[in-house]
Amino acid sequence: MKRIFILVLLLSACSSGPDFRRTAAPAMKSWDSRGVVVGKRLREQWWKLFSSPEIDGLVKRAMSGNQDLEAARQSVAQAAQAVRIEEAAEMPQVGIGAATGRQKYGVALFGPSNFTIPPFTYYEVGPFASWSPDLSGGERRRIELAKAQQGYRTHQLDAAWVILTGNVVMEAIGISFEKEAQKIVSSIVLSDQKTLSLVEASCEEGASTRMEVLAASENLDEDKKRIPQIMDRISSSSHSLAILLGKTPDQMPAVPDFSRISLPARIPAGLPSELARMRPDILASEEDLHAASAAIGIADSRLYPSFTLSANLMQEALTPAGIFQSVASAWSLAAQIAAPVYDAGSIDAQRRQARHAYLASLARYRQTILTAFGEVEDALSAVSRDESEISILSG
Repeated sequence: MKRIFILVLLLSACSSGPDFRRTAAPAMKSWDSRGVVVGKRLREQWWKLFSSPEIDGLVKRAMSGNQDLEAARQSVAQAAQAVRIEEAAEMPQVGIGAATGRQKYGVALFGPSNFTIPPFTYYEVGPFASWSPDLSGGERRRIELAKAQQGYRTHQLDAAWVILTGNVVMEAIGISFEKEAQKIVSSIVLSDQKTLSLVEASCEEGASTRMEVLAASENLDEDKKRIPQIMDRISSSSHSLAILLGKTPDQMPAVPDFSRISLPARIPAGLPSELARMRPDILASEEDLHAASAAIGIADSRLYPSFTLSANLMQEALTPAGIFQSVASAWSLAAQIAAPVYDAGSIDAQRRQARHAYLASLARYRQTILTAFGEVEDALSAVSRDESEISILSG
């Protein structure tokens, strides 16, 4: 038994399946956009670039009240407990039990002696322990998979944070922008009304034609139509912002005046080569790939034997009072081993399935990086296009 125990300890240091190694990301040398500070990373509280206490307050309210973000936090906590469960499964398990029953042995059990034991009632109580050493490394791969899933959930939380803060800032600035546009269009409508009055007066004096009056009237009507459209956009964005803050749509928050928002002249975008280590969606995809790699090890571990050690220390007697006597002490120590012999190809299919799942995760990881490059370029280009429109409203 001692030799078996030593052999078990030596074998339990093994791991099945491949060790995960970080995959090289698709390369991109530089951004194809102006107005970008290359080599500087966007700071964590990026919305402070707008120098708006109101926006800062809205983001803080969203981080404490948004329910999607809270769900992501709880998913991370859930994944952390899954790691603890897998780590506990690798350790010896100890418990205590008690039992009572009535039993009768068959006569044939004792051979030709015809010795018989009458039916009896038994009582037993005591601790028990068991340990299944991880000979194949499958349990270590399960722990590795659980940790990768925890990392995946953590990066998903980070992604939810980025999306939430981005949406809050976008909605807040969008509302401010539309309110500024409403002021401008309202002033245009007033100007149109004055123009129409002047053209009508000029027409009465014979200096203008009815066509000019009609054109001025149509121009006024068109500009008036823009105001309800702007108000609808303000209302819709205000409802969306309230929901992002964890409020009902009727609790529309106040937003800063557009003139009080300081728009950054240049955007720190970092280096393209650093994108894979910055974006949480890429990091989450990498952890998903890590989990798929660990799943290969779990599938491979099913090829190897499983080993279990168990021990019992019991007090056994035929009466309840008898279990407290020293002569009632009993113990057992056992070792059990089991190995697959024939499974109709099930294990082999599981191993191939795990490898195909890994290759699928690898393709998704690479596509996530390519998509991220495109999204950053699109965002930077959109900022450049919006600069002219913002400058018109500003002044």
